[in-house]
Amino acid sequence: MSSDADRLKKLQADFEAALEGQITDLLTHVKATQAVTARLASTQQEILVQERLQEQLKAEMEPLTKHAAALQGDSEKLRKRIEQLKENIRRMRAKRKELVDTANGLAEEARAASKA
Repeated sequence: MSSDADRLKKLQADFEAALEGQITDLLTHVKATQAVTARLASTQQEILVQERLQEQLKAEMEPLTKHAAALQGDSEKLRKRIEQLKENIRRMRAKRKELVDTANGLAEEARAASKA
């Protein structure tokens, strides 16, 4: 009988050792799962923060984009005005040259008339 009792104790010890190993493995997996869950929660929180930041940046960009478009329109108007002014300067210089030439011609005529 002692042999059966010894075998029973041996089986019970083996069973307890196997059970303890499985419990240890299970606890290791639970801890790993908790760590992954914590990282997942942290990542989800970071996603929310980044989404809020993205919305804020979009809200800030909208008036800036409108302002940039208005400035581009103003810039184009100014470029056209500059081109008009350059053309006016070119015409005025040509007119001045024409007037100077006319004045020089009249001066020559006056000198010629006074000599004659």
